[in-house]
This record gives sequence, structure tokens and C-alpha cells, in this order.
Amino acid sequence: MSAHSFPGDYAAVLFTWLGYCLFFARNRWRWLVFIIVLVFSMPRLMAGTHWFSDVMVGGISIATMTLAFGLYTPLLNYINKTQCSL
Repeated sequence: MSAHSFPGDYAAVLFTWLGYCLFFARNRWRWLVFIIVLVFSMPRLMAGTHWFSDVMVGGISIATMTLAFGLYTPLLNYINKTQCSL
């Protein structure tokens, strides 16, 4: 493992996807989403390319900003309108 720490972009994508799925998915699919995020984030941790803090801090902070923009702005209304029209 290196002594230098950097957040991984894959963690940001995974946590953002997790947030959207938790917001929109039905209850029975939430556990599957958690398992998928865990499975896809473990290889980089096990290989030593990222520290656990890289994944948690980088992924959660970027996902929080992205979800705040996507879910609490007019973008959410647009998504709901397009889903209702389908």
C-alpha cells in the first residue's frame, strides 16, 4: 500500500448509484443494491490501490453533493414527469 491517499472515482459512482437506488427503488431491491456496491468496492480495497478512508470519504462526499443536486433541485421534478409520461 502506498502512503499517499486519494479518493477513487469508482467509489463516487457507486455511492451515487446507491443513493439514487435507495431513493427510487422499492424495499425488496435495497439489499441487492447494498450487496452490489459492496462487491464492486471490495476489489480495490483488497488489492491495496485505495485505503478504506479513500472509499468512504471520497465516495460519500462526492455522492452527497451529486445527490443533493439531483434530488433537491428541479431535476427531480423533471425525472418524475418523464417517468409518469412513460
